[in-house]
Amino acid sequence: GYREYKSNPEKCKNCPLREKCTQSKDYTKRIFRHIWEGYVEEAEHLRHTPYCKEVYERRKETIERVFADLKEKHGLRWTTLRGKEKLSMQAMLVFAAMNLKKMALWLWRKGKGPFDISKLYPLFGVLKKILSRYIQPLLSVLRKQGLKFCFVNKLEACLSRLSLLLFLLIFSFPLLFSEQR
Repeated sequence: GYREYKSNPEKCKNCPLREKCTQSKDYTKRIFRHIWEGYVEEAEHLRHTPYCKEVYERRKETIERVFADLKEKHGLRWTTLRGKEKLSMQAMLVFAAMNLKKMALWLWRKGKGPFDISKLYPLFGVLKKILSRYIQPLLSVLRKQGLKFCFVNKLEACLSRLSLLLFLLIFSFPLLFSEQR
């Protein structure tokens, strides 16, 4: 909504600066401001402080990079799915894959030696719960209803990509870095 501010016409009627201030015939100046405009002005002011400039500089190297990877490498630029439930499942799978990659890299850098896959077992448990709770019931319902459309194929492709990613993480990732150490 908007808030309207009006001047007092009695005070403005004889004001020498009235011509510069308002052209209205009833000698009233009206100002319309959005109810959140003060917050927008404050955010704009804070954006130009040295601290916020530094934070925004770091943002392009951290947060925006994650969004770019999600869009370019994991297919979240667009989707063929319809509905909040289906989209949230696709997003969960993609985020799980991203987090697996990050965890594997983090554990590898922290480990200073061969990759210990046993550290990822708790994560596999979480992933198994996600698959059993959300994905498999939906696929079984869709198959029972005889629905053979793009969603099932895309979801199965997404699951196969995720399982391929797990395979690569388990077996190939340590081999890539074993010669460098």
